[in-house]
Amino acid sequence: MTLMNPYLDPPLRIELPTPFSMGTVNAYLFLEPEPVLVDCGMSTAANKEALTAALGEHQLTIQDLKKLIITHAHVDHAGAAGWIADNSDTEIWVSNLVYPWVVDLESMWVSRINFIENILKLGGLPPERAAPYLAYMRQIDQIWEAVPADRVVRFPIEGELTFGGRTWQTLYAPGHTQTQSCFYHADSKVLISADMLLPIVPLPVIEQLVGGRDDRVLGLPQYLISMERFASLDVDTVYPGHGAPFTEHRAIIDQQRARIAARRSECLRLVQDGVDSVHALTETMYSHYPAVARMTGFSMMIGYLDLLLEDRSIKREITSDGRWRFFINK
Repeated sequence: MTLMNPYLDPPLRIELPTPFSMGTVNAYLFLEPEPVLVDCGMSTAANKEALTAALGEHQLTIQDLKKLIITHAHVDHAGAAGWIADNSDTEIWVSNLVYPWVVDLESMWVSRINFIENILKLGGLPPERAAPYLAYMRQIDQIWEAVPADRVVRFPIEGELTFGGRTWQTLYAPGHTQTQSCFYHADSKVLISADMLLPIVPLPVIEQLVGGRDDRVLGLPQYLISMERFASLDVDTVYPGHGAPFTEHRAIIDQQRARIAARRSECLRLVQDGVDSVHALTETMYSHYPAVARMTGFSMMIGYLDLLLEDRSIKREITSDGRWRFFINK
C-alpha cells in the first residue's frame, strides 16, 4: 500500500539521532507554502549536524524555517528548539501544556527529577539502582535548551493549526505524556501521531500533574482512553514520532491493546503469588532485560498496577519503611 496521498504533499521525514534505545526520532518537514518543521530532536552536535544536512538537501537552512511546531515536551522532540530560536527568526509553536517546559525548563526539570525520585522510593527501587538513573536524568538539560518567551507562539491543545498548505485538527493525546498533541487532516486522512501511535507501546512516563501538584499522572489508563479516540479516526497514513510511516493504524492499536492486556494479567498473577513492590514485580517480569532497560519496565509496571487498581483487582498501602505494597483485593 502506497504512503502517498493525492490530497496533500506528504511531510518529509527527517531521522535524527538519539542516545536512547529507540535509535532515532522523527522530525517532519513541510516545504510549501513555507518551510515548517514539526519537532526538532535534541541539542546535540550529532542532531544539529543531521538536521542541518537534511534541510540542506532541500536548499534550506534553519534560518529559512518559518515555524517549528513541537508535539510534546520531551527532550528528543523539543531539545533543539532553543538552538533554532537562537540562530534564526523561526517562530516556536507549542501548546499551552508545553509552554512552561520551553520557557522555564530548568525549574520544570528539577521538579520532575524530585518527583521521580520520590516515586522510585515508593516503588522500592534500591538507592544503588536509583542513583545512576537520577544522575543521568540530571544531565538531560545539557541536551535540551530553553526558548526565550518572546519567541514562542502558543496554541490550544484542542483546536486547529495551519501549516503545509492545510488546516490540521489538533488532538490532545495524553498517555505517553500529558503534554502531547497530534495533528490530523481529515480530508487526506493523514495523522502526525508524535508518540501516541508507534509500532510498540509508548512508555507512560512518570510525571506529576500539570501545575506542580503532587498527584501522579495515570499514564497507561489515559493512554487506553486516547487509543479509543484515535481508533475512531479515519486514517490512511500515520507519521509517528519514531519509526517509519505506516498504514492500518487500527491493527497497531489492537496489537498494543492485546499486549497491555497480557502484561496486566501477568502482573496480577505475580501479585497473587506475593510479589508486592513495583521493583520486585519489575525484576521478575523483566528479568531477561538488561538492568538499564528494566528502568523502562519500572514505569510500565506502574502503569499495569494502575490498571489493576482502577478495576479494583488489587489494593495498595504504604509500608512502615515508606514504600508501596500491593496485594489482592479479596
